[in-house]
Amino acid sequence: MHRSLRIPEIVSLIFYETLNGAEQVLNSLNPDSAQALAGLARTCKVFQEPALDLLWKSQNTVKHILQCMPGDIWEISDDADSEEVRLTRPILPSDWERPLTYARRVRYFKYNPSYSYPDSAAFYEMLRMCLPRGPLFPNIKSLLWETSDAALLPHFRAFIGPRLTSLTVSTLQSAAHLSLLPALATECPLLHEVTILTSEGLPGRCEAVSFFVKQLTHLESLEVPCLDAAALDHVAKRPALDYLHLDDQTPFPPVFEPASDVEVPSCCEITKLTLTVTDARAATEVLIRLDASPISDLEIRFPRTTSATALQAIYNGVAAHCNHASLTYLSIALPPTSTPDTAVADSEQIALYAVPGTHLSPLFTLTTLTSVSLAGPVGLDLDDAAATDIARAWPRITSLDLAGSAFPHIPPRTTLRALLAFARFCPRLWRLCLPIDARSVPKWRSANTDAEARPTQRRLKSLHLGESPVGTPLDVAAYLSSIFPKLEWISAGKGDPRYVRAQNSAERRQWKAVEAALPVLRKVRAEERYWTRRECQAEDSN
Repeated sequence: MHRSLRIPEIVSLIFYETLNGAEQVLNSLNPDSAQALAGLARTCKVFQEPALDLLWKSQNTVKHILQCMPGDIWEISDDADSEEVRLTRPILPSDWERPLTYARRVRYFKYNPSYSYPDSAAFYEMLRMCLPRGPLFPNIKSLLWETSDAALLPHFRAFIGPRLTSLTVSTLQSAAHLSLLPALATECPLLHEVTILTSEGLPGRCEAVSFFVKQLTHLESLEVPCLDAAALDHVAKRPALDYLHLDDQTPFPPVFEPASDVEVPSCCEITKLTLTVTDARAATEVLIRLDASPISDLEIRFPRTTSATALQAIYNGVAAHCNHASLTYLSIALPPTSTPDTAVADSEQIALYAVPGTHLSPLFTLTTLTSVSLAGPVGLDLDDAAATDIARAWPRITSLDLAGSAFPHIPPRTTLRALLAFARFCPRLWRLCLPIDARSVPKWRSANTDAEARPTQRRLKSLHLGESPVGTPLDVAAYLSSIFPKLEWISAGKGDPRYVRAQNSAERRQWKAVEAALPVLRKVRAEERYWTRRECQAEDSN
């Protein structure tokens, strides 16, 4: 045997690569990989330890540990609904020797009731009573405890250990569950990836979560419902923190110091920030405290009741407190919903909630943006001039979504002329979502008001138009194909087709006809270029 194979790290690397990624973090091995590792462990002593480490590294059930104990300890009764595990005799210390030799190899454990076995609260209570001192997996590094069963939730503490660095727990549903958090920071001082999910409206959750977070000093990734001002200041000073997700952030109570007096931390390194806020003020308050952070990805989700004026305040906050040199991805929209809203905005809602193009002007200072998604409760109220301002402001844009809304869109005021600006000023744009009134196709002499030649942009491939009226499909297709020769996909309408009005269904069919004409027009142009080239060559030869 080659001397290099006596080095466990090299053997582990060979096993990992040979099995094509046998180490599936937080997932069990596939049967073929598990069988191969078991065979390697029995081949020779040099292979045994590295193979067993990989075999046990990721687990999603305690069943394998139980199977290492003497066969006369457990009794499994099968019934129609579940399998119940019962003790047939007391567990002695010697019964734990063999299973614990394997349990110490476990680094990742994922509990999910869909494939974890056994999954009853009574079993885990019994297991905690029978365990020797300490956690079941003393060297565990990552734990995912995904269940909404309130009776099971407290038992995840049997799996946490002092070397735990990644923790995901869902869903905390009571004050008793929240009371588990303070002890976690003490028992797991090395935590750097934390995800804590709670029920909505749970009293005291912000205080409990904030107290927990303030004890963590090695944070790199954090996802929690909300934080108070002190906890957010603590988070902003974590030099290793890269990702922050606040799922239900509320405005700070007025007892805290004014935002303008907050000292900006000097070591804030968050690059990805995701906020779901209950009030527009909360978004600005968070951004102020993270002012020094080089955020590149920013996502803000606001409630349906947010007015256009409140959204403008969010835009102002983003422009004032985000790093203009680093921000490339921006999304300010409603939270995703599973059920389409079929309500139609009335005139009062449009006046209060529709976002005019002038409100977007603060964002035009963010010239490094490459992907933008903006929406309002009833949509954006843009015209051709606003579309031109947007195209001029973001020349690096590659994906632009201005079509999102929970309501069927208000009638669009942008026309096919607006697309000329995107063709002229956005050479990298490949995806555009923008409602357009395409009932009238401009003539080229009237469309080109300046002396420049007709713009042609060869990157755009996808065009989503929301609820947009359309005229003669072939005329529209010819216009689009002339300025976007590489355009391939056109979609219209929004939401589940079952909820789409008959008129919109007809518009969808019209737009599909436009899409169907695009490849034909591309073929015609290619043939024209071919024959023109042939004719020129023939003339030159003569």
